Amino acid sequence: MVETTDKNGSFRHGKTVTKVPRKNGRPTRLKRGSMTGAERTKRWRQKRKRDNPSTSTLRKQQARAERVNGLASKLLALPDKKYGVIYLDPEWKHSVWSELTGNNKAPLYPTSTHDELKARDVAALAADDCVMFMWTTNQHLAEALALMAHYGFTYKSLFVWVKPRIGLGFWNRSVSEMLLVGTRGTVPAPAPGTQWKSVIEAVPPSRLHSAKPEIFAQMIEAYFPNVPKIELNARIRREGWDSWGDEVDDSAVFGT
Repeated sequence: MVETTDKNGSFRHGKTVTKVPRKNGRPTRLKRGSMTGAERTKRWRQKRKRDNPSTSTLRKQQARAERVNGLASKLLALPDKKYGVIYLDPEWKHSVWSELTGNNKAPLYPTSTHDELKARDVAALAADDCVMFMWTTNQHLAEALALMAHYGFTYKSLFVWVKPRIGLGFWNRSVSEMLLVGTRGTVPAPAPGTQWKSVIEAVPPSRLHSAKPEIFAQMIEAYFPNVPKIELNARIRREGWDSWGDEVDDSAVFGT
């Protein structure tokens, strides 16, 4: 189809007319990276929607908050403490072996086999309605999904942590780890407008091997602020959380 220009400098495509920016009465080209009027309007509407959620979105957020509050009250009333949130970083057993040099380096911390992790009675800590956040690496993804199912949780989604430094690997050079999300019973998903992005770039709090950024614990707290929480294989104690791990004092929750 031949494009024609009317006297106002608009291109005609059949019945569609595209307005051309003008300066001093003459058509001009848009600068690279600049937005059209339609794009600015769209951006403004998106920001307005975020800053001023609709009545329907507010109702959903309120309903979700009430469900979480009810879940917290029910768990706190149990005679034997159960947890509505379990956050764990299993000590996956692996070795770093080089086909070139034959070097087989020992891990920098104690590790456990898949069977040893399965024998840990994590399910006993979980309430009937509970969400699990489990860390895994690329090479242990299949084991992590199987372990989550063994603990009685159904996989729902995941978050990806993009690390500041590139690691090792066979099929690729790893620069990420995954935080799997699974549930048992009835657990409300985040309300519309409160979900975090699935990919998060963050720097770990220290150079300790396998240390995880605090932003992920903060995300969990934002999702479930008043639900009883426990962190397994914890490095530090968090206010309002119970902790278990060989790097935390007086943390025996169950025997292994």
